[in-house]
Amino acid sequence: MSRLAAFVAELRRRRVFRVAAFYGGIAFVIVQIIDGTFEVLGVPPWVSRLLIVLLAAGFPVAMGLAWVFDITSEGIVRTDRPAAASGQSRSQPGSGKPLTSNRALIVVAILAVAFGVWSRFGGNGGTTGQIRSIAVLPLDDYMGNPDQAYFVDGMTEAITSRLSQIAALKVIARTSVMQYAKSPRPPAQTIAEQLGVDGFIEGSVFGAEGQIRIDVQLIDGHTGEHIWSNSYERDLINVMALQSDVALAIAAEIGAVLTPDEEARLTTTRQVNPEAYQLYLRARDLISSRRDKEALEQALEYLNSATRLDPDFVEAYAEAVVQHMLMYWFAHDPTQQRLDAAKQALDAALRLA
Repeated sequence: MSRLAAFVAELRRRRVFRVAAFYGGIAFVIVQIIDGTFEVLGVPPWVSRLLIVLLAAGFPVAMGLAWVFDITSEGIVRTDRPAAASGQSRSQPGSGKPLTSNRALIVVAILAVAFGVWSRFGGNGGTTGQIRSIAVLPLDDYMGNPDQAYFVDGMTEAITSRLSQIAALKVIARTSVMQYAKSPRPPAQTIAEQLGVDGFIEGSVFGAEGQIRIDVQLIDGHTGEHIWSNSYERDLINVMALQSDVALAIAAEIGAVLTPDEEARLTTTRQVNPEAYQLYLRARDLISSRRDKEALEQALEYLNSATRLDPDFVEAYAEAVVQHMLMYWFAHDPTQQRLDAAKQALDAALRLA
């Protein structure tokens, strides 16, 4: 008998192959449980990765223990060498490794297949477990004032921006969803296919007497079903907290796991002067369709007025940096004075945040 054949025969005698099959089946079941439940339960991703690494590292350890030790009716003993095996075989009935018997291997195989089928066809439970990419469709305008359409567009963009801060979630840019601003919209499955997302958000914005309310609903792009809906209302001075509330609720509903930094950014909000906020939205709306000198100058006027009304309005300073640089890059005003103005706005934004 060749050395290789002898080695394989010894592996078989020591039941190493059975232990490998048993370990692989159990590891497969554990991985299926991790894949099907941890993300939905909000378990941090590093825990899943650590468990999988430990399972992989444990495989050679299990093989080494299977080679050295045997489980018999007398307990755990060192495996006999081949020369001694003829007198007392571990293969005798009742003396083999019970955990790697044919019956145990069949049970493990059934569990592995069951968990595999569950993970493939039923492991997502509800449709919310399937949503890992999303789009925020243009919100419907119920402000009651056609001149405030910019405000509703700004709310759509703000919620999109908030959701984009979540690394575990793919969010489609606002420019890609503006094609759905007008009714009637295509069926949900068509929208999801065109945007390449699992689901999307649609809703409406209401405003009156210093109050703002957003009604939002989550749509499953695969089935077109309404998964979840809710309403959020705040004073206009707390509009940023309102936007964060919506984003956090959506993330919680679809089971997106937030890192501590992401959660801190979304939950840390401040009040803003309502008039300053509307000027900020006017500036962004103006340059969304025009980049000529007149539009950029008007946008900067809005932003400068916003920061005068609210000196702590960091978003307005940051937007002013962009507008000053557009003036410079498009050669509307390629002067040192323009660069100095951009630097001044940048310093103010960095000082505040």
